Amino acid sequence: MNDERELDDIAVKEWQTIEFEEACLELIKRELMRCQQQQEIDIEELKGKLQVMKHLEDKDDTELQEQIKWMNDELEAKINDLEFMN
Repeated sequence: MNDERELDDIAVKEWQTIEFEEACLELIKRELMRCQQQQEIDIEELKGKLQVMKHLEDKDDTELQEQIKWMNDELEAKINDLEFMN
């Protein structure tokens, strides 16, 4: 009788562990999806800013040129990060 109860307790604990692990995996998946969505938003926002900057572009304005280069580098990094997430 005690052996049967111990086996039941072990089975319940194993089931609880599996349920916990599945819940953790679901949370991880949701967080990854949230991060991917935020990265996509950041990319689109940066693309919009770059379009505006390029319209303001002045070949003699080195500060603006540097800012555009930095934004292009940032955009490329964000796109690479998003590809890595997928």
